[in-house]
Amino acid sequence: MSQRDEFSRGLARLVASWGSDTASALEPQIAALLADLSDEQLAEYREHMSRTGEEWDYYPPDPLARRLSRTVMSSVLLPGSGIDNPEALAPAHERGAVLLGNHLSYVDVNVLDQLMNEAGHVAIADRLTTLVGPKVFTEPIRRLASLCFGTIKLPQSTSRSSGEAVMSAREVAVLARKTIRAAAERRREGDHLLVFPEGSRSRDGKMVRCLAAAARYLEGDEALIVPWGHHGCEQLFPVEDAHVHPARVRVRFGASCESGRLLELCRRRRQLVADTVGYLIADCLPEAYRGLYGSAPEELREAREIADKLSS
Repeated sequence: MSQRDEFSRGLARLVASWGSDTASALEPQIAALLADLSDEQLAEYREHMSRTGEEWDYYPPDPLARRLSRTVMSSVLLPGSGIDNPEALAPAHERGAVLLGNHLSYVDVNVLDQLMNEAGHVAIADRLTTLVGPKVFTEPIRRLASLCFGTIKLPQSTSRSSGEAVMSAREVAVLARKTIRAAAERRREGDHLLVFPEGSRSRDGKMVRCLAAAARYLEGDEALIVPWGHHGCEQLFPVEDAHVHPARVRVRFGASCESGRLLELCRRRRQLVADTVGYLIADCLPEAYRGLYGSAPEELREAREIADKLSS
């Protein structure tokens, strides 16, 4: 067996461990994807795969991983999956944007990438850079999935971290400054930054309070803000499961706004900015997924009012 065949079989076993199909069924598809790649390109992919996530830094997307991800996602997204209002993404074709969404699973961005690809927004999907926590890089299959898009490894908030992601507040602060610089650099390079303001995936599908720290990625240079919400990924990749399951996923984008106006209306108060963003995202979701942002208690009333102004 050639090294290429051996590599193809290894990739098939890895993807099969995710539950998308059997290794024997996946192997011909993966072999076809590898057929156009030179030995040098395959070696670059293996190096990329082995080193991604080692440092607190930016990692560019890998073309092979992107093709693998789209192949897998196209096979597990059930009929009826799609974007309800793809035209809302039109402004992001003209300039870099910050996409802010709810977090349901480890494959949220892979699903969004595939659905945007199908909806004719591949130019945006190909320039996504996502802020991800360290858990994304702990397993080979998650590293493979993360290489579909650009990633910036960031420390999780001390209030949301667990296991190997736990760090001291001082360590988090030092590394957060580094990730903010990396995010600003990607925006200057024309990437679309994707942020999950809740800081971790939901355990029950309902939104939890967005972290004030998320507002830091909206500061600095003016940016187009595009809120989005999705539902169904919690069934595609359940919290307590290591496998994907075929599911129907729907995405909706909200009206875009300028980061400067959001910050001005919120008087640059980070928690108010985060809560306003929470409402902008929740407005893209069915009621059952809105969680904390499904109502407007007194504590969040101002954020609700600002979100209404930005959406009008």
